[in-house]
Amino acid sequence: MGNQVLKQEEKLPEVSKKVLSQFGKDEIKLIKATFKDLAMRSPGNTIDRTTFLKHFPLPGLHGEQLFDIFDNKNTGVIDFSEFVSGFAK
Repeated sequence: MGNQVLKQEEKLPEVSKKVLSQFGKDEIKLIKATFKDLAMRSPGNTIDRTTFLKHFPLPGLHGEQLFDIFDNKNTGVIDFSEFVSGFAK
């Protein structure tokens, strides 16, 4: 599963590649590593709400609201493109 997660960058739409260009090499490595780690803890090649909230334990509804910002496709999970875009906001 891990290799599939890292190869997702190659399949990114042009918009996501543009978003990635806003980050430095070290930041991109950290974003990729964090996504890979969280996706491996979730079913599939995405990050589910439970895993996200465990990694970003914010008080009250703030964690839920942050998840919703990252999950801009409203699928209930966060894919790599959404993860990168979420950090760019």
